[in-house]
Amino acid sequence: MKNVEIAPDHLGYKAWWLDFWGYVPGTKEAEEAWVAKQSMHLSPTKCGVMGLVQQDIHYTSPVDGTPITTMRKRKNDLARTGSRPWEGMAAETAEAKRRVAEDEKRNDRKLDENVKRAFYQLSPEKRRHLGG
Repeated sequence: MKNVEIAPDHLGYKAWWLDFWGYVPGTKEAEEAWVAKQSMHLSPTKCGVMGLVQQDIHYTSPVDGTPITTMRKRKNDLARTGSRPWEGMAAETAEAKRRVAEDEKRNDRKLDENVKRAFYQLSPEKRRHLGG
C-alpha cells in the first residue's frame, strides 16, 4: 500500500492540500484549483462518480541524480537546477538561440564598459593620439 502524507497540524487542510499539489497559496491558480476541488466534494451529483488521477512520476533528475516522485518535487527540481520541461526540438532550438543572443548582448555590454574604462585610464596624450 502506498504511503499517504497526512496534513501536519500546523497547516490548515487547504494550505496543506495546495502545497501537496504544488500550488502557491494566494495565487489565482491555487484559488481556482481549491474551488474546483471543493465543488467536486460539495456536489457529487454534478460530478457523478469521480476519482482523482495523478500523473505517475518516477525518474531521476538528469542534472543531479535526485529521485523525482511527485509533481512538487519535479517543479522544485526544475526551479533549483534552472531547467525547463521538454517542449520538442523546435522549441528547444528556439530557446537555445534566445539564450545565445542574451549571452552575446551581455558580453557586448561588458566589452564596451571595459574598452571605455581602459580608454579613459590612458594618459591624455595617448587618447589624443588614438583620436579621442
